[in-house]
Amino acid sequence: WDFVVNGAEENLAWLMDHGVKFVELGQGPYAGIRTQHIYEDHRGSTMIAKLEEAARSIGVEIRTDTPVTHLLMDGDTVVGVQAENGKDVLNINAKAVILATGSAGSNNELFDNHTSRTSEKYMWCGAPGLDGDGIRMAGEAGMGKPYRLMAPLVGTTVEPLGVASQLAALAAMNPYALWVNQD
Repeated sequence: WDFVVNGAEENLAWLMDHGVKFVELGQGPYAGIRTQHIYEDHRGSTMIAKLEEAARSIGVEIRTDTPVTHLLMDGDTVVGVQAENGKDVLNINAKAVILATGSAGSNNELFDNHTSRTSEKYMWCGAPGLDGDGIRMAGEAGMGKPYRLMAPLVGTTVEPLGVASQLAALAAMNPYALWVNQD
């Protein structure tokens, strides 16, 4: 928590130095706390476009519509990725690979296999495409069973519970929900 809180100002400054514009400090969905930095045009895609522009300007090659399908291994070391672009299979070597694919909320089989809960009692309400591909690739590479899967938080979608309910507040008080305001 210290790392995240103490780095928040520096991270925001870094984003702004790379062209990302924030238009307001908005009110998050819980208890009216003003911690939500709103991107220009109210879209994350605006921020992504600025970061892509900055990355390309220093020579970073970005491939879209090229999903990674496997990690390339040399013994116990990840040395790159295998990706597909249409019919082409690409082996891309790398000094480091960051596996940042999200969780597996929309993959009922993975959810059932790696949690003590059953997907029949949950409704996925997150972003599309979080099907556990990173977890699958890590498992194929011998990295073992996932430590934790992000479970869908459905308390805010069950009437009469609203976003300001105790259940919603409890769901928000997890290790990955950090609120930072102007102070």
